[in-house]
Amino acid sequence: MDMEAVHAVLFNPEYDRQAKIKAYRAWLEKNQPCVFGKTAATNKNLYICLLEEHEILRMQRGDADVMDTLQDHRQVFKRLALEGLVSSFIILLTSRHLISREPNDGLKEICRRLMELYMQVRVPDDTFHTEREYVFLRRPDNSLLRFSTLPNIFCAQGDGRWWHDHRTPGGVMITSNALGHFMYSRTKKANLDAVTCASALEQAMRTISNACKQPSDGKIKYSHCPATFLVGRRENDPTPLKPTSEFARNSPDHYAGYFHSDHLIPSVFFQKDRDPQEIAKYEDLSFRYIFGSEQEFVERPRTPAFQRNGLSG
Repeated sequence: MDMEAVHAVLFNPEYDRQAKIKAYRAWLEKNQPCVFGKTAATNKNLYICLLEEHEILRMQRGDADVMDTLQDHRQVFKRLALEGLVSSFIILLTSRHLISREPNDGLKEICRRLMELYMQVRVPDDTFHTEREYVFLRRPDNSLLRFSTLPNIFCAQGDGRWWHDHRTPGGVMITSNALGHFMYSRTKKANLDAVTCASALEQAMRTISNACKQPSDGKIKYSHCPATFLVGRRENDPTPLKPTSEFARNSPDHYAGYFHSDHLIPSVFFQKDRDPQEIAKYEDLSFRYIFGSEQEFVERPRTPAFQRNGLSG
């Protein structure tokens, strides 16, 4: 019912753009498992680019106009991120025709095209982004911090399926988040100390733990839910979490799931069955970007040249 309530606003011509964005943001606050995403939505720390089907159909140059629109919004997002006002970019494509489609190759190609027009690179199935997307944050001393973002795809068709956590009202959504940027801009700290990083790790683990256990009415047990899940920590493995943490017994290094959370277009989403029999399990989905040997919470660019020349893509 939560999706239908948002659709009543998104597809009603009596509501203007801002009312539709407000309704969608309110849905994000309550109905997504990501702890950071809920906080960003509540604090209006995310920037939403709304693309409506009727607008796209009126675009004379087709994909070229869609790409220009996306890139214009992308640059606004980066300028707002520079001042610490937002840390997440959301592209929401709304269409009555999309929400009623079965998840299949046709829907996958729509998602791929939207992702490619945003990222401006080819996006094969089940791959990481071949060209990293960065946002910057200006510090009080006018130095800059650079952060990589992680784009993910969400579809209305996820509702009630094993990948329920990647559902969205309206049609198709791409979210691109910079967790390091979020932590720096939220805490206002000059550097993220071990305590802050441990807190970020704990919230990331909570997000994985929040994954939907059973999206059905209870009559059918889905064998691939939750879609992502924490794994146990071996007794001698180090952890930055306090012994009193509810996740102290879970691995701070990695988690597992039935799709790769870094893939731009997870092909496993686009199957008709609500819980297909054969889905591969990924055993080593990493938390190390937050706290560990592969930590890349933040990167510091050598020169703020784009301040003089305008933001680049």
